[in-house]
Amino acid sequence: MAHQSVDVRVIQTVNEFTEQLDNVFLAGLGAFANAQKMGSETFESLVKDGEVRRKDAEELIQKIIERGREADVVDQERADGQRRVRQGRSLESQEDLGTRPLPADQLCVPT
Repeated sequence: MAHQSVDVRVIQTVNEFTEQLDNVFLAGLGAFANAQKMGSETFESLVKDGEVRRKDAEELIQKIIERGREADVVDQERADGQRRVRQGRSLESQEDLGTRPLPADQLCVPT
C-alpha cells in the first residue's frame, strides 16, 4: 500500500507539472503574439527570460526525479523489513509446531 501512495504522489506531481507546462506554453504563445506587435527588442527580451525559466524547469524536473528515486528506496527498505518480519514469524511458527529443522550440531546421527 505504501508503494501505491508514492505512485499517487508522483502521478499528482507529474499531472500538476504537466498542467503548469501547458499554461506556460499558452502564455508563451500569447507573449509571442504581443512581442510581434511590439517589436524585436521585446521578443529578444522574452527569449532571454525563457532561457532562465527553462533552466529553473530542468532543475525542478531533476528534483522530482530524485524524490521518486528516494521514495523507491524507502519503499524497498520497508518491503525488506516486512519480509524479514514475515520470515521471523514463519520460523517462530515452525518452532511452535516442532517442524523447524534442527541445526547440524543438534542432529543425532548414529555412528
